[in-house]
Amino acid sequence: MTLSIAVALMAMLRPGDRQLRRGDHRRRSWRLFGAIASLAAFAFGGCRDSVGPQVATIVVTADIDTILATGRAAQLTAVAKSQSGRVVNATFTWTSSDPAIATVSATGLVQGVTAGRATITAEATGMTGSRVLRVVAADLDAVRTVLADPLRPHLVSRLLTARGSVEGALAKADQAVATGNIVALNQSLSTVAVEASAATDADDRPLLGTLVLLTDFAIRLLHL
Repeated sequence: MTLSIAVALMAMLRPGDRQLRRGDHRRRSWRLFGAIASLAAFAFGGCRDSVGPQVATIVVTADIDTILATGRAAQLTAVAKSQSGRVVNATFTWTSSDPAIATVSATGLVQGVTAGRATITAEATGMTGSRVLRVVAADLDAVRTVLADPLRPHLVSRLLTARGSVEGALAKADQAVATGNIVALNQSLSTVAVEASAATDADDRPLLGTLVLLTDFAIRLLHL
């Protein structure tokens, strides 16, 4: 590239240039300066990859994990990466393998229609990434009502050894209901049963047993 620049500049500097009038010399100098700038820009920038990094992989994620309730919506996110792992700007086309189970908008917003499984796919430049979603007939409003039972705080407040872990698990369950994350909700509710089975305190056992009745009922409402 340096040789090309030199050849171009020599062609502009013909032997007769020394006899140019003052005005012609100024014009020729400005043209020469412009040529140098253009050739330098080409030399240092023209070798760069004008296309940019190519999409090698696409990762699709969802805040609700892998389970969606019927009648609920969840936003999916797609990230394209190059072969080296760098994030690549890309425009995605979203599709659902079964719109009768779950539909998806042009922006990746998924709507649960009926119980079943559907694969949501994001495509860009011929590459695809997908996420399998299971749609269930979970009644999250009913679960919220069960968790709001006034018996719950009464039982939890009387726990001795297991109080901290049970309170934390039920707080996570409340948050999971609000966000529609059924996977996290099921895990949080199941923690109460685990605590009950591992309880060694004689006073905690009957309290945990009653709480398990409450949480088990909530789990059944998820229809997993």
